Amino acid sequence: MHALASLELKVQTGHSLPTAAQTLLVVGTEHPVTRLQLENLVDGDPSARVLRIRCEAQDEERIYKEFKNFDPQALIFTGGDTALLAARALGAHSFLLRGEFAPGIPWGLVQGGAAHNRVVITKSGGFGSTTIFSDIFNSLSGRV
Repeated sequence: MHALASLELKVQTGHSLPTAAQTLLVVGTEHPVTRLQLENLVDGDPSARVLRIRCEAQDEERIYKEFKNFDPQALIFTGGDTALLAARALGAHSFLLRGEFAPGIPWGLVQGGAAHNRVVITKSGGFGSTTIFSDIFNSLSGRV
């Protein structure tokens, strides 16, 4: 998550993860662990909204358009470069960290920009169980 070093992270822990009617997963890594996690998610929930990017400058516009068209209440970013690019695309100046979904997988609220006060969850590319994306989507939708 070295890429996130340029994004201000504020910490305010002890909150429960809220539910969200719509969640957008933005994936900017080809790590084999992430590929398995995506396969698991899509196999269990083919309607899950996933935006795959390459973390290139032109992806900022793709992220912004997908956000505006889908209007998610929650965002999941996998990869530090992905989180930084998405924050920039949405005009966010910081993430207010509220807790951890699971150890090493923080969640919080976007501060500033188009996604202000939307839930954000970040996960490094090579981290987490095979079911982590399914677990997050299920929790956000209230199915857990």
